[in-house]
Amino acid sequence: MAPTSVVPEAPTIDNPAAGINETLNRYKGALEARDVDALRRIWPGLGGRQEAALRSEFENARTITVNLQGISSAVTNGSATVTCRRDYVVTTVDGRTLRSSARMVVTMNRHNGSWVIDNIRYEAER
Repeated sequence: MAPTSVVPEAPTIDNPAAGINETLNRYKGALEARDVDALRRIWPGLGGRQEAALRSEFENARTITVNLQGISSAVTNGSATVTCRRDYVVTTVDGRTLRSSARMVVTMNRHNGSWVIDNIRYEAER
């Protein structure tokens, strides 16, 4: 019998950019799916007026399309500030199309090995 060799597993390398991008993709997907529960999984602090506004928007939307451009992140000790441009298009149940663009500033932190959203702020483009 030939000797078997054991190949050690490659060490897991923490890649903040990949984790942050994954969280942003999940955010985009949850908005487009109009799924508040999926948003809460990546944004545990979502609640109150912000959650109520999203629920209302989701109920009145036939489709939502989100595009995030120019993503830039600064990571420090398990927290991150991410900036990008968010283009947001909502087609309402009555057929109207509403478009908006804003600079989005997201604060995130590491929680149980994953990046989660603490807060999102939208700023009008200048």
